[in-house]
Amino acid sequence: MVIIFFAFFVLGRVLVSGMFDGSEFDCKSSYFWMHVPKTSSTFCLTLQHICCTEEYESIVEGLTYDSILENQILQPNEKHFQIDLRYGCAFVSHRVRGSSLTKCRSLRGNYHRPIPKTFDTQHFAAITFLREPKSRLISAFLDASHHEGMDSKDFLILKEKMYPTAESEDTDSVERLVHAARLYAQEPAFLGCQTKMVLGYQCGDTKFILPRVINQTIISEAVDRLRQFYFVGIFEQYSLSVHLFYRMIAKKNGNDTTLIPSILEILPTRKGDHTKASIVDKYLANYTDPYDSILYKEGLKLFNDRIDKFHIDFNSFPPPSSSL
Repeated sequence: MVIIFFAFFVLGRVLVSGMFDGSEFDCKSSYFWMHVPKTSSTFCLTLQHICCTEEYESIVEGLTYDSILENQILQPNEKHFQIDLRYGCAFVSHRVRGSSLTKCRSLRGNYHRPIPKTFDTQHFAAITFLREPKSRLISAFLDASHHEGMDSKDFLILKEKMYPTAESEDTDSVERLVHAARLYAQEPAFLGCQTKMVLGYQCGDTKFILPRVINQTIISEAVDRLRQFYFVGIFEQYSLSVHLFYRMIAKKNGNDTTLIPSILEILPTRKGDHTKASIVDKYLANYTDPYDSILYKEGLKLFNDRIDKFHIDFNSFPPPSSSL
């Protein structure tokens, strides 16, 4: 229990709020990255680049666009510390041995922790990425049925309903795929995943289940809390979001000539199965998440307002090919 708490404390303190009155960017104590499942695993590369610049650049030195694309299909590139680009920042937290990036390993963001129920924007700020709710749900389903916060016994029961026969989960049967996707989408614990995390609960927490008929008090509180976030990125505009974050950090530190993102930070890091995604999307045509839809709309507004504020050219950073 002590170890879990310490890991949460170290992992959680990573950002600078618009209300934070510290004089400069502090990677150790100023920031909290609320990593919503299936929104921005690659963003840990940006945090590593900013917080451990020299070490990060020495590791990615020599990687080319072609080698990155090749590495997404083939085995990890042993020449570069066995960097496994399919899993975003895994190469720093798991693949690198004996490197000087030790202090950045806590930034890997694999835990999908919600923002604390009470967070003080005078001392640290929150950052997050939001994603269109249906797209995020489908991606979570296809990626081993993400279920952060759900009791393992509850998930086992759900999984047995999703896959009632002895066939492999990887079967290509459309009927089997759609059946499982529908049950996953109908699971009450997953409704309002992004909203729950903004309120301080894990995505699949069965102890805090949102009513299907939208509760205005709950969503209003979530929107108010989101407005306190220092940075809200948009998954569908990932490259633009990363450039905006760099610009905001530069302004915070009074430096307009700060780092620029490396190619690793803005390329898709997983190939994904877009065929299955298209099938599931078709059969979940009527799926809606009233909570996350409202939260996402507010996130888009905050994002676009900051794009204007920091004078980012929207057309300069077209979104890369989508990644599941």
